[in-house]
Formats: sequence, structure tokens, C-alpha cells
Amino acid sequence: MNAVNTDNQLNGDPDDLGPSHVHGPHTLATVLNIAAGLCGLWFCFYGIVWAYLIALWTAYPIGLLGWCLHNYAARIGGQTPLNRAVRIVHQIGLTLSLGLFVVFIIFEM
Repeated sequence: MNAVNTDNQLNGDPDDLGPSHVHGPHTLATVLNIAAGLCGLWFCFYGIVWAYLIALWTAYPIGLLGWCLHNYAARIGGQTPLNRAVRIVHQIGLTLSLGLFVVFIIFEM
């Protein structure tokens, strides 16, 4: 006879949020990837502002935080399309920032 396990089903308890697989490492990885993506967008927008070295103090700490969140999310959730998109956003931000830093140095002199 086949037995059905009902341990993970809702039993009317308002604190019971359902099956345990709903709140696992993949949910945390998605949240971390979204936070890392927002940090990456901040890095893209503010990494190009090199007047008075503003990018060094406003964009790079947030970009580094986002990159660390991205790496941790990849470690616990694996490589996902969202994870790859966040990595591309950070790479674009770094490329723009360093490219405009070179332009800033050339035309400032």
C-alpha cells in the first residue's frame, strides 16, 4: 500500500507557510541576485561620474557589494539566467567606468 506523507501540507496554522521547498536556497539566491542586480545598475549609472573621483567613493563600494552578493547567489543557487544577467550588468558597469576613467584622464590633462 502507498502511504502519503502529509507533513508538509497546510493544516490551518497561520504560521505554516506551506511546503519547505518553497523557502529554500533558490528563493534566497533569487533575492540575492535581485539585490546584486540593483547594485549593478547603481554601479552602471554612477560609475561613469569621474569628476572629483566620485565614482571611486559612490559606485565602486556598491558595485563590490553587488559582485559579492552575485557570487554568493551563484554558489548557493547555481548558474541561472538571472545570475548571468547580473554578471553582465556588472561587467558593463566596469567596462563603462574604466573606459570613461581613461577618457577623463586624457581630456583632463
